[in-house]
Amino acid sequence: MRQLKMDDNFQNLEFEELEHWQSVNDIPEDVLKFIDDISKRRALYLYNDHNFYCPFCLSKLRNNFRCPKCHKSFKRYKDENDIMTSSSIESLRDCYFEYYYYVFDIQSEEVLLYILEEDISYNNPLTLELYRTSNIKIKEILHLTQNGYYELLNKNYYSYKSIDLELFKKDGSYNLDTLFLFDNKYIDYNSAYLYVDNLNDLKDTIYRYTKIWQAKDYLKKKMVRLSSLVYAPLHFKSFEYLMQNKLYNLAFNEGYILKMDSKDKMLLSKNNKYLKMLIKYNFGFDEYLALRMCPTLDLDLICFLSFNIEITKKIQDIANINFVKLKNYFAEHKYSEGMLVEYYDYLKLAQDLGFDLKDKKVLYPENLIQEHDKLYLDNLVIEDKNINKKIKKVAASLMDNYYEDENYVIKPILDLEDLIDEGTKQHNCVRTYAKDYANDLTHLYVMRKKSNLAESFVTIEEYHNKIIQARCKYNEAPDANTIKIIQNWVKTIKR
Repeated sequence: MRQLKMDDNFQNLEFEELEHWQSVNDIPEDVLKFIDDISKRRALYLYNDHNFYCPFCLSKLRNNFRCPKCHKSFKRYKDENDIMTSSSIESLRDCYFEYYYYVFDIQSEEVLLYILEEDISYNNPLTLELYRTSNIKIKEILHLTQNGYYELLNKNYYSYKSIDLELFKKDGSYNLDTLFLFDNKYIDYNSAYLYVDNLNDLKDTIYRYTKIWQAKDYLKKKMVRLSSLVYAPLHFKSFEYLMQNKLYNLAFNEGYILKMDSKDKMLLSKNNKYLKMLIKYNFGFDEYLALRMCPTLDLDLICFLSFNIEITKKIQDIANINFVKLKNYFAEHKYSEGMLVEYYDYLKLAQDLGFDLKDKKVLYPENLIQEHDKLYLDNLVIEDKNINKKIKKVAASLMDNYYEDENYVIKPILDLEDLIDEGTKQHNCVRTYAKDYANDLTHLYVMRKKSNLAESFVTIEEYHNKIIQARCKYNEAPDANTIKIIQNWVKTIKR
């Protein structure tokens, strides 16, 4: 245990400060190797040609993620933290990459958690050639206690109860943004890799009841949030229960904030059919919330509902819908789970217009997109009867910016119907800009290939001779050649 001592003025008692790493030179070799092994397996992804490259020799990787030149193998892409991204090889010199790692350290039963930052860049002032460099530094050191934690570098203390006040609302619901703010206080991403080789050393510390070391194999392969290592295991008994049942994915992904009400106790009771499914498929928090809303052994239904759990909850709140029927409706019409957003938007529009949401014809329209756009148009006209005239007037004033070359045409969106049609074809939210467009607060254009003028290609938002955004179908970025054409066009805009 730490010893009490007098401060430098011999006036107040204070705890003797724990020894800790002062610089990268103090970091153990096995920890540095752990960071190096992860870092060197991150491939480089270029947006200009949508290919993966070796981050060292900059050769294009083979399909097996192996470099043909230096023969290094790289981790297959799963999420943004597994790769480095750049628009092109040439722009690498201006890129700066940051990655983070967590390391526990135990001193006389006291627990420290190091947050280490790795900085990667290609901007080497000693050479004109692109050369990858990596530097490690200590971002922060947390001294963890049963009730809160100290920042040893910033000299601050935070109690877990103060986090509770931000996380849990008076009505018993929760605000997950609080956890994201907690995590993002130290790092730019919500998660990082944890050094797991010393987790067994936590058995005789304040972590003794958490059983966190049992998840070593799980944590070795997963990136975790800081709140799942500090706030969750030391403050929630539900974390311990989830760990005992080996529900690691749930324990390390907000499952610990469960209130353990009657429904939770039913789903998580021993020998329960739902608990067996939770363990078998290692449910995460979103899947568990879907199971709470609709207790079922139908895994496909759980996956469908958990695809966008926040939207699913809103659909339930607005219509109290039968989820089995909803899934069958989507399957029958060959709608993907991504259409749940449009479906909720449709229900909200129908509610605002006074439709009966118990009517099956309203709940399950024959053509969702067509009905959605019709209701959206009705809502806009109700709010502003002159909106279509205003859009036509703005569009007419923008016709001087019409562009045409051998392959492409760029022209303003002409009216409200044209705007809604563009959003439908491109699967984007351009329709939500109708009011701003009508009031001349933004300018909307479409870019078409002359070989197929009827088909959407790029939707462009411009204002004051600047491109705000340009997106292809499903909000994909245009290729480099298309962007160049748009950039050259915007220089010619007259208003």
